[in-house]
Amino acid sequence: MGLTQFSATMENVVSGNERIYQVYSDGENYRYEFTEDEMKGIVLVKPEKNQTSILMPDKKYVHRTTCDSRMSRMNDPVQSVSLYQKQGVAKNEGEEKIGDYSCKKSAIYQGDTKLFTVWQSEKLNFPMKIENHLSPDTYMELVNIKKWDVVESFFEVPDGYAEIDDEMRPIIPEPPPPEKWLTKDAAIPFEGIVKRGEKISMTIPVTGHFKIKASNNGDKPTKYIYHLYENGEKLSWDKVGNDDRRTHRFFMGEKRTFTYAWEKDWQLIVELYEGEVLMEVFAE
Repeated sequence: MGLTQFSATMENVVSGNERIYQVYSDGENYRYEFTEDEMKGIVLVKPEKNQTSILMPDKKYVHRTTCDSRMSRMNDPVQSVSLYQKQGVAKNEGEEKIGDYSCKKSAIYQGDTKLFTVWQSEKLNFPMKIENHLSPDTYMELVNIKKWDVVESFFEVPDGYAEIDDEMRPIIPEPPPPEKWLTKDAAIPFEGIVKRGEKISMTIPVTGHFKIKASNNGDKPTKYIYHLYENGEKLSWDKVGNDDRRTHRFFMGEKRTFTYAWEKDWQLIVELYEGEVLMEVFAE
């Protein structure tokens, strides 16, 4: 493992579009800083722990993921190549010097197809250069490499950052289930606002396809689970799926429509666990 602690500029070019990264490495972990569309981004990578944190300082957001995730690889050319190295075959192409650094040159193949050429510096424990042979004018290269006095806080997420998911939505913890439930009978077609702690009970009028249309117009997430009964007995998972498949959680402003095949005289019960939802249930 390389022991050099360094900072450098990374020229990261994708299909001719250049994004300039500032790179900081302690010899094991590394940090990228860049600006895109006038918004600053920071990527913290801890390969030994398989951890990547993608920060948006302007919004105080952080997305935590693994190094081999799609979001991590989109922001880190090193981890993108690393995944192919694990899945493909690396062929040694000798040594080559780039700038002041001796590098091991290798080609990454998948079958007979050459995907990447990588120039790896053992001293830096980091690639000096990567060429992508599948996408024209796509490569990365380190320049302006300097000795760097490590700042340990550079590899930690600062306090005050809200965690977001891979769709860039704030991760909002779910409340515990309601302590009490209020059951309301309704007929299909149904349209109305269902609130936390309410159960809406409906009888399927005919055999056929039905839709549940749900919209979250509130200021917090909403979550519902629906259940189906026949002659008072809850239908088995092999007929209607398990609870996970019948559970839906929406963030603010989200709406979705689902289509189901139901039998006449089944009982549909919708339970609202969080927030409130504008719901429609109707025959297709």
